[in-house]
Amino acid sequence: MILLQAERQERNVTGFEQNTCIKQIRSKKVCVITNGCPENRIDCARIQTFLSDNSHIITDDYKDADVIVFNACGLTESSQEDSIKIVRFIQANKQPSAELVVCGCLPRINMSRLRQVHQGFTFEHDVEQLTEVIETQTSPEDAYANHLAPWTDIASIQRRRIPNLRKVTSLMSIKERLTASYYRRLEQTINVFRPGSFCIKVSTGCLNACSYCAVRISRGRLRSKPIDRVIEEFEQGLAMDYTEFALLGTDVGAYGRDQGVTLADLLREMVEIPGDYTIRLRNIQPKFLIEMMPELQQILGSGKIPYLSSAAQSGSDRILELMRRGYRIEDYKRAILTLKSQFPALQIRTQIMVGFPGETEDEFQDTLRLLDEVNFDFVEVYMFQPRPGTEAARMKDQIPQKVSRRRYHKAYMKSLPRRVSKTACCADDPPRIPELQTEQRHLVQA
Repeated sequence: MILLQAERQERNVTGFEQNTCIKQIRSKKVCVITNGCPENRIDCARIQTFLSDNSHIITDDYKDADVIVFNACGLTESSQEDSIKIVRFIQANKQPSAELVVCGCLPRINMSRLRQVHQGFTFEHDVEQLTEVIETQTSPEDAYANHLAPWTDIASIQRRRIPNLRKVTSLMSIKERLTASYYRRLEQTINVFRPGSFCIKVSTGCLNACSYCAVRISRGRLRSKPIDRVIEEFEQGLAMDYTEFALLGTDVGAYGRDQGVTLADLLREMVEIPGDYTIRLRNIQPKFLIEMMPELQQILGSGKIPYLSSAAQSGSDRILELMRRGYRIEDYKRAILTLKSQFPALQIRTQIMVGFPGETEDEFQDTLRLLDEVNFDFVEVYMFQPRPGTEAARMKDQIPQKVSRRRYHKAYMKSLPRRVSKTACCADDPPRIPELQTEQRHLVQA
């Protein structure tokens, strides 16, 4: 039975406020949703497994649920506000008797903002924390999932509002809207997870202390799954005839360093197992990528790893130092170019951030040059957004929103051409180029 708080004294269980008010619910319908990253989505799948193992009925319809568990993203201010809108929407449309539980990054990163709209129960990421509110018959350690829960589209409903015509009709906005559908198609193709992937969460948390990142606040220090456990899940997937595997974690590149091993040690054991399969890698921090280069080159020679993502963030060494990223851009660029030269079919996805505090125009141009010099297969572009509790939020020389927006647009458009040539050649299921040409024609007319 689920115990949604009743007469519990206020106490600090996991570093943030817990609410009060309990009620017992036995064998009810539970809807678990998220608007977060792949790691949040596999956490939600694990929550679904755990609840199902404890006699609860899982439903995809929040309107039909007795309990709605919402894993809320709080990575950026934009994703935070999307989460807030979803909370409000659920509150307005759920059954009057249904309970809403909010978990994930947002409660940990910005509880005060969440409390403005939600006073109900909250917890963090791990299924283990559900034992605070659930009386169980099985151990949370026995619950795991190898798929991703669907990404909720409730946020799209909330976006149906009267637009700001000034923004909508700006040239920047027109260009981004015209290319958005192509961007989405390509992102789904060049991704760690695709339909039919067998997902394995190998770790959570990280070893870094990036000055802008709130995920470290939410996920905490690195906690890796032992190699034998990962191999066990991997072999289960092979036995079920899966051929594509995705390794997930906050920083997969840091895997195992809390246990005296490395990602290279894990991959070496995996690729030695016979079979026709591929392994896709998410979030390899550049400093670990650089450090493991000789071993990774040997492992990639197996031909079993067609994709990895590694976030460059900036093309400027000074900005990288302010970000506390821990590497030099020339070392990173050399590593990526070496991999692309040695393994032409390897897809590499990256992220860049524009508008970081103190970023000069010349330093922004350094980032654009990086995109010219390294033909990444997919580039995610972010505008810096200060997050509560981060060092960067307190830095001087915050960049005006107008300047950040202009830089974002330039970087976004800079990354578009490479999405045509390389993806058409290397993607397993590339977007149809004629559609892209139509979009480009409209873009030129605009």
